[in-house]
Amino acid sequence: MEALFEEFLGKETPETTFHAAGTVETGRPLPPPYHFRVRDTDQKVLCLEQGRLVATNLQGANAAQEEHISVVPNRHLERRRCPLIVGIRGGSQALSCGTGPEPHLQLE
Repeated sequence: MEALFEEFLGKETPETTFHAAGTVETGRPLPPPYHFRVRDTDQKVLCLEQGRLVATNLQGANAAQEEHISVVPNRHLERRRCPLIVGIRGGSQALSCGTGPEPHLQLE
């Protein structure tokens, strides 16, 4: 994760500032998200079924249904806490814990 934060945000220094346009003070555009494939010990992959992420076995032609996880640092929260934005479908949907009294992971 250290490499992810450095690629997006640069080396952490007290002088580092960010602009709303999505660039760091160097003016360079932010890189694309990191994409990951998630598999459990049984080699199940994540798939979107009826608006929910489920772990399932996909083979052959169904393998294209596997959801890749996209990850970027959240530049708007304290960097030392390593905040991440985690999503699917190229970032069109994000995983969120919501704002209720108990954490409940959901797609938004």
